[in-house]
Amino acid sequence: MSQSSDVHVVRNRCGRDPMAAHIQWDVFRKGDTYLVRMLYNEKETAFKAGCAPVAKGSAFYDLDELERCFGRTKS
Repeated sequence: MSQSSDVHVVRNRCGRDPMAAHIQWDVFRKGDTYLVRMLYNEKETAFKAGCAPVAKGSAFYDLDELERCFGRTKS
């Protein structure tokens, strides 16, 4: 197995995925409002179930909503 295609075949045979991933959070501010979106390997992705985006089908979440969703409400 000296070719790069052989490595791909072996990886698929083992059922393993690559060991690295890129997660990015972008934060946008307008006045006192912060909107957040998450990208996973350069693609917009939703936060966990129970977190509501600013609009149906949107990739953007209000920061206050994420704090509520993740149990990090301000005291």
